[in-house]
Amino acid sequence: MKATDARVLVIVGTRPEAIKVAPIVLAARRADVGLSLQIVASGQHGDVVSDALQAFGLCADYTLACPRPSGSLPELLSVLVEQLGALLAAVRPAAVVVQGDTSTALAGALAGFYGGLPVVHVEAGLSTGTLAAPFPEEAHRRLISDVTTLHLAPTARAAAYLLVRGVDSTDVVVTGNTVVDAVLHSTRTTESQPATSHEDLAGADNRLVVVTVHRRESWGHPMEQIARALITLSKRHPDVRIVVVRHPNPHAGQTMADLLADSADIECVEPLPYAAFVGLLSRACLVLTDSGGLQEELPTLGVRTVVLRAETERPEAMLAGLSVLAGTDHDCIVEATTAALASDRLSPSLVNPYGDGHA
Repeated sequence: MKATDARVLVIVGTRPEAIKVAPIVLAARRADVGLSLQIVASGQHGDVVSDALQAFGLCADYTLACPRPSGSLPELLSVLVEQLGALLAAVRPAAVVVQGDTSTALAGALAGFYGGLPVVHVEAGLSTGTLAAPFPEEAHRRLISDVTTLHLAPTARAAAYLLVRGVDSTDVVVTGNTVVDAVLHSTRTTESQPATSHEDLAGADNRLVVVTVHRRESWGHPMEQIARALITLSKRHPDVRIVVVRHPNPHAGQTMADLLADSADIECVEPLPYAAFVGLLSRACLVLTDSGGLQEELPTLGVRTVVLRAETERPEAMLAGLSVLAGTDHDCIVEATTAALASDRLSPSLVNPYGDGHA
């Protein structure tokens, strides 16, 4: 860092945020652009953030405490705003960067705005059009956009939504999604690494289906429906091996594991390091997920997606025929998955609507 470089704080709190900002930090550090990007770990998701950053050879420059006795969303947001506000007041950076739609992203944007600092929003402009779906992320995105100075939209569709909301076109730049950069980085760096214990699950006699479920709107009855659908699919397709990657959130991860405990043909595995997770995904013929980020990552890996949500703010993959929206109803999931299993694997030459790896 040169004395003349402008210090910019990049605020992350969850594993997806860390993964998606890592390519930005790496690119800025490679180029002489007069910026010093420093990473702030808010403490929202603890050690999983540092683990994700390590996959890119990065570590946080500032790590905050985030006590959460009750675990409620209001408590989380208030703690984050207070902690981040104090840090920004002490460091006084030239700008703050937030990514996506988490509580950390909203708190970082508010703290930056309160401190009179420019706010840069990476992955701006995503929307389902329904305030409570996904909850609370859709509301977070709208609130962040109202205090953002520079909106970095991943797709032309996202940019168009911002313009409809009244954002000045001069404040919007279409960049592509940085998660594509992250996936390509990971596939390059894992080629020389040893295989993980889960990478041999898709052998000559079976096909691998990977599943992840974690969203709040999936908790309760929807998760029970998803688990029932997985059990049905495992019985109807004996050549398919289903692997459920548990989410670190115990309410999501443990609940799904409990629902599937009596199904010997479905394996629940602990959360994997990012590089190992990408390696597992690349060997799958299909992924079932309620994750937003995976909808963007999987086209790069040539893997079809069944989206376990009623709505998605990432429709580009669906419009391109790369994914299908199944919701959380048992019958709909079984039908969509069966149809996807009968489809050919995606062509490696397909154009990813979320970017080319140079965001």
